[in-house]
Amino acid sequence: MAHQKNQYVKLYSATTMGVDGFIVEVEVDIQNGLPKFDISGLADSTIREAKERVRSAIVNSGYDFPLGRIVVNLAPADLPKEGTHFDIVIALGILLSSGQIPILEDLCDITSFVMAGELALDGSVRKVKGILPMAEKAVKEGFQHIVIPDGNLPEAQLVQSIMQFPVQSLQQLIEFVQNKDKVDFSSMNIAIDSLSDYEYCFSEVIGQHHTKKGIVIACSGGHNVIMVGSPGTGKSMLAKRASTILPPLSYDELLEVRKIRSVAGQFQELEILHSTRPFRSPHHTITVSGLVGGQSPPKPGEITLAHNGILFLDELTEFSRKTLEVLRQPLEDGKVVIVRGKYSIQFPAQFMLISAMNPCPCGYYGSKKKQCGCKEWERKRYINKISGPLLDRFDLQLEVSEVDVEEFNTTQQEQTSDELKQQVIRAREYQLNRQGKLNHSLNSKELEKHLRMDFQTEAFIKHVYNQMGLSMRGYHKLLRVARTIADLEGNDAVLTKHIAEALTYRAVEKYM
Repeated sequence: MAHQKNQYVKLYSATTMGVDGFIVEVEVDIQNGLPKFDISGLADSTIREAKERVRSAIVNSGYDFPLGRIVVNLAPADLPKEGTHFDIVIALGILLSSGQIPILEDLCDITSFVMAGELALDGSVRKVKGILPMAEKAVKEGFQHIVIPDGNLPEAQLVQSIMQFPVQSLQQLIEFVQNKDKVDFSSMNIAIDSLSDYEYCFSEVIGQHHTKKGIVIACSGGHNVIMVGSPGTGKSMLAKRASTILPPLSYDELLEVRKIRSVAGQFQELEILHSTRPFRSPHHTITVSGLVGGQSPPKPGEITLAHNGILFLDELTEFSRKTLEVLRQPLEDGKVVIVRGKYSIQFPAQFMLISAMNPCPCGYYGSKKKQCGCKEWERKRYINKISGPLLDRFDLQLEVSEVDVEEFNTTQQEQTSDELKQQVIRAREYQLNRQGKLNHSLNSKELEKHLRMDFQTEAFIKHVYNQMGLSMRGYHKLLRVARTIADLEGNDAVLTKHIAEALTYRAVEKYM
């Protein structure tokens, strides 16, 4: 096969760091000399292994792998790069540089495309991680088209203002380059599906009205909550239903959640436009890196997968203390920063933490139905597995009591998740209109500004502060919860009754 003279080629791909995309220039140059294939530009082992995949894919697609010194450079050189998604652009660059695909003047706009996809040895194209943030970055950098694996099309379509061309094979990509003026690109109008049918509903929970109100308060103000109670009292049942009363994701929030799933390789086509918030419930044996993220290359952990949703830690005292302690900073900052050598990678982690635990090792301390067999020192040691600084991160502490049999026979209608969700949405609207953020996120100065307490209420809270010996953190937690209770009632000012109710959500302290 006669080929044109080798020439320099520059194409574009992308990579990810954390949940952000970065454009990468892929330069290909073939020179005379002993056969050699080098890839430079801070590429990791998965990219260096691309040499064999690309070689086989080119040959099995009916083309020649050129003899000579092949140099592929991924720029910028100081940006760490990992993944198999550079395969198709490297293969195309080699075919263009070796003259097996002619570079015609009317094809020069191929450089206006971003391309990503993994090659199988037979030349077929496999789906890859991180397409969504790559497509989003391509739009920001002014690219109008993106070439992606066919299997990644649903997530790429979430990004508006860019046309997608899905390919199933290297041969299809080559045909596209030669005839792209005849190609119908894919695009989609986004219509978010707000699901109203949930697997769980609060109406299924009999009784527990005080605890339910606490969950509604927590969801309204974005407060972290811990539940304490004997086995079988409904702690897990209540936690699973908390996600059903949160407001639906906005488009921007949905895009953030789907970007995280895309980078983690957990993108589900069926849930692409569902606006329900994430609910993550890791097992207590989870490692630190599994919870907060890590490994090499760094991957998002459970707290990032719970971003814009709920992280539920059941049997909290069964988690290792080391694992629990790493939660403190993300709960404060709303993000996770992982340092690898000279580079730091940031993952978002703005979530609502719901935890559940037994009051003692046997689980029946304070139970009316079964006697506790634990000694006092055993109970203290059990509760003290949770450090004071971590316990301080919970604005609400709920005691989940056993339900009396009479409550099962009551004719009282329990409120549904949809009814409670409307209360939560209204309370959040009050907060966002007043201060632009949820009450949980208010600092001390902002909190004081928006309390609007009268003289009687101020005197009452000072009395509570002195009598209970509250820390400043505990004092501000109490006021944030009271502010949310007032918002649920549509009340502009925090009243004495709101402070008094907030005091009832401090259950764990009686076990300390």
